Amino acid sequence: MVIFAITVAGFKIESEELGGDDARFLVQCVASWPLYMDTNMFDRITFDQQIMGGRACIRGMRIPVSIIVGQIAHGATTEEILAGYPDLEKADIEQALQYAAWLTQERVRSA
Repeated sequence: MVIFAITVAGFKIESEELGGDDARFLVQCVASWPLYMDTNMFDRITFDQQIMGGRACIRGMRIPVSIIVGQIAHGATTEEILAGYPDLEKADIEQALQYAAWLTQERVRSA
């Protein structure tokens, strides 16, 4: 088992214990992240084990990025989301979408 705390591309990833396949998976994920990414690119997206189990959230609040992106995907407008989450700002929603787009970048490499 490995206990680690690592910061990659401005994101801090922490785990109490990690071993075997989980450790190998983490190394593969970290290695595949673009090293050229601006570390301030997602300054509104936070990861904290004490908040929502470390899921990507908006500015340390208990509002996961996945909730915001899901609402947009189901047709909610920015104004509707802001009305439902008064602590959010328009820039939070924009960055949640940018983060989701960044996560879905596909790279195909030929053998």
